Amino acid sequence: MTDILLAPKYIERLKTIFKTLCPSVSVLAYGSRIKTNSHDGSDLDLAIISEQNINIAKIKTAISDSNIPFLVDILSFNILPQNFKDEILKQNVVIYQGEK
Repeated sequence: MTDILLAPKYIERLKTIFKTLCPSVSVLAYGSRIKTNSHDGSDLDLAIISEQNINIAKIKTAISDSNIPFLVDILSFNILPQNFKDEILKQNVVIYQGEK
């Protein structure tokens, strides 16, 4: 498993948001925060995998309101081009695994 440059308290905040707003999704972190070239100011890239339509704007608002001190970029995995999905699936960290 790849490590992630993210304090455990922020991972827990994110898990709480996902469990509250969209408990059945899976959330993958990808990009600079899971690579060795990240730094404290790096944004956090997340891809949400869901069998249902989800309200990304509502999730972004909740994350913004949570006072996480860095930019969190969220995308719906389902609507991404296949080549982008493949890149995410090559290197990611599961932030939240939803309830089935």
